[in-house]
Amino acid sequence: MLPQFSNINDKYGGPVPRHRRAQVDLLCPDDIPDEDEQALIPRTLYRKNLHLLVGPEASGKSMLMISMAAAISNENCDKWLDEPCLSHGMVVIVSDEDSLATLKNRLIAANANMRNIRFLGNYRKSSGSKDEQFSMRDHGEVLKLELDSLSNIIAVFFDNIGTSMGGFKRTSQGSREAFNYIKGIESLSDSAIIFVTHFNKGYKGVQPLSHVAGGAAITQVSRVILTTKKIEGKQAPNGSSMFALIREKLSIDKGQGTGDCYFIEEVSIFGDRRSTRICGAGSYDQSTDEPQGLGRIKMEQLSKKQIAMNFIRDQLLTGPMQSSDLLKSALDSGISERTLERARDELGIYPFKDKDGLWWVELPKPKHHEDDDPELH
Repeated sequence: MLPQFSNINDKYGGPVPRHRRAQVDLLCPDDIPDEDEQALIPRTLYRKNLHLLVGPEASGKSMLMISMAAAISNENCDKWLDEPCLSHGMVVIVSDEDSLATLKNRLIAANANMRNIRFLGNYRKSSGSKDEQFSMRDHGEVLKLELDSLSNIIAVFFDNIGTSMGGFKRTSQGSREAFNYIKGIESLSDSAIIFVTHFNKGYKGVQPLSHVAGGAAITQVSRVILTTKKIEGKQAPNGSSMFALIREKLSIDKGQGTGDCYFIEEVSIFGDRRSTRICGAGSYDQSTDEPQGLGRIKMEQLSKKQIAMNFIRDQLLTGPMQSSDLLKSALDSGISERTLERARDELGIYPFKDKDGLWWVELPKPKHHEDDDPELH
């Protein structure tokens, strides 16, 4: 039994030494630093915060995710829909909605910098062992180690929300545990974290935030919630459906309730390979359910140089390639030598000669890895 003292000073025969007692900090407001809410895309995407992208099925949510990821991965991209891109860096995508090959083609169509994109694959206990389905609860510690090997991770996308909850109970409490676990990954502490999900069955457009698949917990912890909807009776210039992205909740900045319009278009990425991408279509007025500025949209197909740039990225993604082999593949895909050279120059790719006199090309190293192998520059 602990000794009882009528006065805490009795134990020490006087005042308790400061180092021997518990302490509570009393802070002056002037000493508290302002929160650094770094916007990657204003009114849409912020570092150090949780986001939710939610909407009905077939409203382009996964396409929007890819479009955002592509924009912030490419340092040459200065705009996403109607908003500026203010920062660029490494992006991690965790998805079980589409195959990785499909995601890759969509990123190419969206002009992503593939060196700044990472997909989460399967889990293996050791080299050569059998692949297992990744589970956040069971394999998260391994993921932490892999993420620590990357630098400047600015955003992580989970499509759909279930990919972030592997091993956690599908309850509000389980959701909170999963979200807190992800937020606790040190290498993601400065990243924007985005969950993609859908509305529950039976949702009829009333009180959208109470009909989110994944439980109420995700809507409570997310500081930015973006919802999608189809704009009835409106068609895009290519004849496809028109959609709206609405800022349903924006706790960080001004602009709650504002929206942007978009549609999905098909483009040729190189050769006979085609994919789809998001095309912005001006702002959206919720009060009238009307797109604003639709008449100013110009349908723009990828230029020959952009197609050639995508082709080069795809060919060199796995490593260096002989210049002659790259040229042959380009000609076989309908890309002229002159267009290939222009695209190569635009990407900052310069041929280098090996000790046998053969010329090679490779993708430039990311800025944060410039000093890794200076001999190849």
